Amino acid sequence: MSIGETLKKIRESKGIERVDLIGDDLTSSSLSRIERGDQEPAVDKFFTILSHLNVNLEEFSLLSEDNDICIRSAMEIKVSEAIRQRNFKEIQRLEKEAKKYYNRFKMSYFLHAEIRLRAFALFRENDFDSEKTRRIIEKRDIRIIREYLTSITKWHYYELILAIDLLYLFEIEEAFELGERAIAAIEKDYLRFKDKELAAGILINLTIRAFEDERYLMKAYGYSSRAIGLPKSTRTLSISVYAKAIHQVICYKLDNGQYNRSYLLSLVNWYLLVDMEATYQEMKDFAKKHGIDLDEKAKVYTYKKDSSHLRKL
Repeated sequence: MSIGETLKKIRESKGIERVDLIGDDLTSSSLSRIERGDQEPAVDKFFTILSHLNVNLEEFSLLSEDNDICIRSAMEIKVSEAIRQRNFKEIQRLEKEAKKYYNRFKMSYFLHAEIRLRAFALFRENDFDSEKTRRIIEKRDIRIIREYLTSITKWHYYELILAIDLLYLFEIEEAFELGERAIAAIEKDYLRFKDKELAAGILINLTIRAFEDERYLMKAYGYSSRAIGLPKSTRTLSISVYAKAIHQVICYKLDNGQYNRSYLLSLVNWYLLVDMEATYQEMKDFAKKHGIDLDEKAKVYTYKKDSSHLRKL
């Protein structure tokens, strides 16, 4: 029994109509496709439906014949959060867990998760240098992700997350091609992917990938400009600041008169103000790699006294 079939069975057993589950985050047509098994729900939608059905994950697991699906849903939340927070101790733990589950269930998701986690850990260990990371990571792992993404004709949430997390594994032209396919999927199915966080994540990773080769500096400039131009929301503010910071570094490299050191420093220091120290250090390292030393910690304390500058970000 699929996730959708199990959800339908629970809904009908409780006498709940479809209309009672739909809202801003879930349309009637999406719910119908999910219940028919034509579409797997994104992790956030899955837990939203469970909440409306008043069923927790453990209970759903008992009602479902596919316990591996429940384990996958729970793991995806932990994987995404560990990568977002740059929690490398948790990333290493989850990598071992994903390998264990793949050996047990032989489900491709767990293999992909293991590759995502291992690759990201290597990426960080090598100072976010994708060329070094590609030389170290197994060609087999890159091939597995490439074959999966290139074989999919219609991208869903899962494929977009893979692209966001793993674009740096591919040679530059292939990364551009996959990234543009991901952006096209978001634009084609805007209502489903209306959360701009996905588009911004892909554009930022395309920016970083293009930035590694001076032949593509203008392409990096274009991608970062597109990321900055996306509508801002509470969820995308962190990504918007990230995009603006990278854009400033690109302007510095292009020497086009748009580089503002004080503005870049305020963007990077913003991550300290919101307790995202790992991302703060990551951005400092990125800037230093490209010739900008932002080691001016004293200024952080003046920002903490007056947060009015945040409105300009």
